[in-house]
Amino acid sequence: MLEQIQPIIMDGYKPNKYLLAWLEAHFAARWKRASEIVNHSHTDALAVARNNICYWFLDHTKYNYLLMLDTDMIPTLDTQPILTHKAEIVACEYIQKRGVIGHSEPDEVACGCLRISRRALELIKPPWFKSVMSPSGMTCICECA
Repeated sequence: MLEQIQPIIMDGYKPNKYLLAWLEAHFAARWKRASEIVNHSHTDALAVARNNICYWFLDHTKYNYLLMLDTDMIPTLDTQPILTHKAEIVACEYIQKRGVIGHSEPDEVACGCLRISRRALELIKPPWFKSVMSPSGMTCICECA
């Protein structure tokens, strides 16, 4: 299944060495930085950047799966199933550089390590991601639409 995955890292910050080593081990030189594909900077809304990456993926690749990774995520053994799971949309817990587990709440989908199939993107009407305000007043940058 690895040959059917196009990995993209959201590179508002420099990727950590663990993520780079994991990408090189599984994808060699095939992974891309978001900044190579879309006009994305740290100040851009992540939802807009993620949507633009989805459009690019559909229009410019033949891969069956898009794998989006945040630069601060550190792959672990628990990350591995995202590469082979059969589901159309797969997310997993991951460790952020600060040692925090990314999106470990029930019913949450972690966008820091998210794989989406071409089929799912074609079936879901864009935008795939949107920014929303949580009840506590915090902006949830990439709420899946």
